[in-house]
Amino acid sequence: MVMPGKVRNSNIELLRIVSMLMIVILHFLMHGQILKWSAFGSKEYAIYWMIEAFVFVSVNAFVLISGYFLCLSEFKVSRLMKIWSQVLFYSIICTICCMAIGGVSLKSLFKAIVPLTAKQYWFATTYVLMILFSPLINIAIREMNRKQHQLAVWLIAIILCVMPTVFVWERDLITKGMDYTWFLALYIIAAYIRKYGIPKWMTMKVCIWTYVICSLITGGVRIPLGILSNHLGFGYTLAGLFFRYNSMLVAVASIALFCFFLQLRIREGGLNRLILQVAPLTFAIYLIHEHPLIRDLLWDSLPMHQWFTMGIPSTLVAMCVTVLIIFLFACLAEKGRIILFEKLGINNLLSYITQTTERMISRSL
Repeated sequence: MVMPGKVRNSNIELLRIVSMLMIVILHFLMHGQILKWSAFGSKEYAIYWMIEAFVFVSVNAFVLISGYFLCLSEFKVSRLMKIWSQVLFYSIICTICCMAIGGVSLKSLFKAIVPLTAKQYWFATTYVLMILFSPLINIAIREMNRKQHQLAVWLIAIILCVMPTVFVWERDLITKGMDYTWFLALYIIAAYIRKYGIPKWMTMKVCIWTYVICSLITGGVRIPLGILSNHLGFGYTLAGLFFRYNSMLVAVASIALFCFFLQLRIREGGLNRLILQVAPLTFAIYLIHEHPLIRDLLWDSLPMHQWFTMGIPSTLVAMCVTVLIIFLFACLAEKGRIILFEKLGINNLLSYITQTTERMISRSL
């Protein structure tokens, strides 16, 4: 998310936009059942899993952006309030829309009211936990010297990336990177880059080729192992490990892509202004299309199987059009929400709650 008062660089904001487009593509292939319908060993299987490999870095990139900016900033209750109000708004609105179309269970209604605690959105819940822990992490980051910070990064790499990927038989070591532990790890990595900069040898060319090669290997390994799993009944666990956010290859590809955009320079002008206007709207794209009820309704309503049977070119065109429509619709919806919050005085109410909470916290300390 983009927060007020934060220095906004169009190159990083462009990565925010690209990452959200990647997330929607990832969901198109996964929730749309495209990957499931692709026969083992077919051209479809190879192409769609390879696309999945290239867009799988998106979630990590989003977290790296947040860690990069938050590591040197003060903890603000307003940041949490803005996230909470945005998540709550879309959780309730999306649920109401689904109620108008069909029945909604009491469980879904309850989750709509408490979306963060009910894990209505796994990313939002984990993201908020990361922000809550950020003041403690920032203290540690400020106190660490460069060698200590490097050691922390290496320990993260070994414990959270290498060990779960290499020791596939140790179930307790296997995580998907969908928890606050991994988010905090990415936070610390982004903080190192923010404090000490990108190494000189990591040029834009090196970064983009690292991203491409790691993604190619991720997809290239998944394809034969998936086929092996289907025919011989094993290999699935190993294949799946390469498609986890904390996989070695996915982590390296994510960091490389992040460093590439850090070095990207965008000239002042129309494109720069457009990026800075669109980037703050991107979180709503996730909140709308990944709402549990909307998600089921969306991918069940689209003629996914028809597109799939029409062949790869038709599926790819449908994917691009669908992603673009979701992106544009959600951006317009978020623009509407911002105007609505301003007109109804909700922003003033949130500011009052924020100030009251901050006073209570300062008195207790």
